[in-house]
Amino acid sequence: MEKNLSGVKTDYLYDLASHVITAFQSAGTWQRGEIYASGWHLGTYYPNATYFSFTDWLGTEHYRTDNLGFLSQTCYNLPFGDGQTCNGTDSSPLHFTGKERDSESGLDYFGARYYASTAARFASPDPVKITTSRIVDPQRLNTYSYVRNSPLTFIDTDGRDLLLIVTANAVSTSTVRKYTGAEMKANPDLKQQSQSVPTYRVLMKNDSGSIYETQVTRDSIRNGSVAETRGNYSTGNETPPGTYSGQAREGGTLGFRISLSDEPGRGEVSGPQGTRQGLAIHIGSCASEGCMCLTGGAEGRQQFQAQITALQAEDQHAGLGEAITVTVVDRNVPTETTPLPDKIEAVKPE
Repeated sequence: MEKNLSGVKTDYLYDLASHVITAFQSAGTWQRGEIYASGWHLGTYYPNATYFSFTDWLGTEHYRTDNLGFLSQTCYNLPFGDGQTCNGTDSSPLHFTGKERDSESGLDYFGARYYASTAARFASPDPVKITTSRIVDPQRLNTYSYVRNSPLTFIDTDGRDLLLIVTANAVSTSTVRKYTGAEMKANPDLKQQSQSVPTYRVLMKNDSGSIYETQVTRDSIRNGSVAETRGNYSTGNETPPGTYSGQAREGGTLGFRISLSDEPGRGEVSGPQGTRQGLAIHIGSCASEGCMCLTGGAEGRQQFQAQITALQAEDQHAGLGEAITVTVVDRNVPTETTPLPDKIEAVKPE
């Protein structure tokens, strides 16, 4: 892709997930490179330096540091991305929910369309038109609106309606156990341990516009109590936040489930503490090694399977495909403002 501004041409290279990873002028002058992992923007290679990004739970970038840990930029904005104010070196145009803000128009590029944060609306209507499910949801009748007018809860991945799966919104409680039934049966000396944990809201939505809701647990006590392991994404602990390819599977002790992968079919998820395998959304006894467990027992499993099947069938009938994307929102972002250390107060000049 090429951009022409007053005769100055800039070319962009994209990865397979449609992220800009390199920008350079047509004359061959390299401008910047972007670093991604599991769908999340980690940092930027900017002339002669590497900068790391720090985001909130929505993926909006508020702080950037250099490779020595010194703050290079701070950015603040209002809930809809409006009123953005930045100080320091703007090493990357990725800001509100990780989308690129065009310096000429001030619009954010979402892939399928542009978003105008000053108006809290998209600049063009949703490519996914009015469907039966939208008739009963007034917040979705306006095809220019942004995430049902709930910008602190939801994100929009590409400008085509709402695509968020596992949220950070705790809605109820359930129980997780340390050992599975098979483990207890194989070793009668084991003493079962259990703990009450929050369940989190899950939205399941297809490109046709239909939407269902359920809830899952996100905690595991395989390696210790919730207080000891929350925020630890190593083997046996909770699923790391990120955007993954999902695959519907059946059979085995877990029954119907959605398996998570960085790439379709591989069954591997890359997290901050290494590669994980076998992570899924499923119904079970919730003696989980990091999977997200649905509530409701056998009835819950049947309902979940029926909903996923219906969503895929509706998209297939409309010619929209039936791929599954699972986004796990970071629930471990601090919610209280804490004083910054003195080191961060000195912003390096551009």
